[in-house]
Amino acid sequence: MAVGLRDRFRPKRRPEDAFADEVAELITDLLPVTSVERGPEFTLSVSFEDGRTSSVFLGMIYAEAMSLEGHEREERVRRAVLAMAPAPRPATWADAEGRLLPAVRGMSWAAAAGGGEAQPLWRPFLPFLVLLAAIDADHGMSFVMPSDLRGWGVDADAVAARARENLVEGGMPVVQSDDRQWVEVSGPEGYVASWLSVPDMLGWLGADVFDGNFVAVAPSRDRLRLVSTADRITLRHELERALADYEAAPRQLSPVPYAISEGEIAPWRPPPGDPCRPVVDRAGLVVAAVEYGFQQRTLASLFEKSGEDVFVAQLNAMERADGSVWSWAAWVRQVTDGLLPRADYVALIDNEADTTFWVRWEDAERIVPGALCQDAGYYPARWRVAGWPEGSALEELRAVAVPAPGR
Repeated sequence: MAVGLRDRFRPKRRPEDAFADEVAELITDLLPVTSVERGPEFTLSVSFEDGRTSSVFLGMIYAEAMSLEGHEREERVRRAVLAMAPAPRPATWADAEGRLLPAVRGMSWAAAAGGGEAQPLWRPFLPFLVLLAAIDADHGMSFVMPSDLRGWGVDADAVAARARENLVEGGMPVVQSDDRQWVEVSGPEGYVASWLSVPDMLGWLGADVFDGNFVAVAPSRDRLRLVSTADRITLRHELERALADYEAAPRQLSPVPYAISEGEIAPWRPPPGDPCRPVVDRAGLVVAAVEYGFQQRTLASLFEKSGEDVFVAQLNAMERADGSVWSWAAWVRQVTDGLLPRADYVALIDNEADTTFWVRWEDAERIVPGALCQDAGYYPARWRVAGWPEGSALEELRAVAVPAPGR
């Protein structure tokens, strides 16, 4: 068949455009809407018959759909569309309590929801992770807001406790490898990683299967695996796999392994020389870079809009020739107000003199605690710097300076 010149030079349609049209058509077929329009940056603007509007980001749904085929793909997209319908929120505690479940998310996810009354209730859980309470529905979930607590007449602790109880009462489905090297939690859908918030249950499972010698990894919202620590080579392979899964997952959570003991959960870090130590260090730096990176972009945009002159420093993730990793943040003399992320090293930079020297974070915090102090208003944590160390403090910092860490 001959191809006309007009067809030959017509711009090719991107797969993202075809997917957006597919989803828009499904929304029109399945939901009570008056209009669906393309928005900026891979979004759809949806207007519902009851007057409510919603902006739907398609990136996550698209990434998940691209990994599926046939009926499984169609069903995943269909469920995603049905979840877009704004479900009525429970008006009373009696209506709400049976639908609550815990939800573990990255800090960047919670921050993206907005601030104030627009932000779901959350509390710090593990480094870079937060814990929320979800209101489960047939095709999706919403999250408990400050206004819900006022309407229900309960506090956040009561909501969190009831959410955990509901998760436990539903049971923990698991799949075990033939060689008993790992056990994978397989449900409930949408809440698999939420079992991290019930460490007692994971501890009992790990005690039964691994005699208590295990770690938990949850690279995405719907992946949670307990892995034996007895065979370090197999464990390292599993940790490398978790890191790769995290970097590829549309719904990232954390590549960090967690240890569980006596009902407590915390990041697991093997001793120096352990074959797992390099991948554990890398996992910790990767999640820190992702979460601090999102925070840096968000804060920089907010300060720009408000007209505040605040330098929000990046967390710079680096790798040495031997494969080990390290991080640094810049303290710039010409910056009068700055926010630094927690890093391995601080680079003290004087742009006018064109000089830089490096100190370990712990040394900088010890020597100038008044000039480098944690600001309680940020999570992940940020340290505020105002001005530049002077006099004996600057000399003491220079005395503990180290060679450029990457060498």
